[in-house]
Amino acid sequence: MREHSDFVPELDFVLETGGEVVANIMYTKARLKDDAGNTKEILTFGPLSVLPAYQRLGLGKKLIL
Repeated sequence: MREHSDFVPELDFVLETGGEVVANIMYTKARLKDDAGNTKEILTFGPLSVLPAYQRLGLGKKLIL
């Protein structure tokens, strides 16, 4: 995914604890097209990943906010 042209490296975030990456979120460019055929570039996030041992601790929410 990091090699794709829509990947935004400045918006690739990780959370670490004890030197281990425990959560990650990436943002990519996407396009929306309306009924008239007009296209608008937007940002989307995902994947959002949290190691199972660290889930339900609010880490994903911290990455989104």
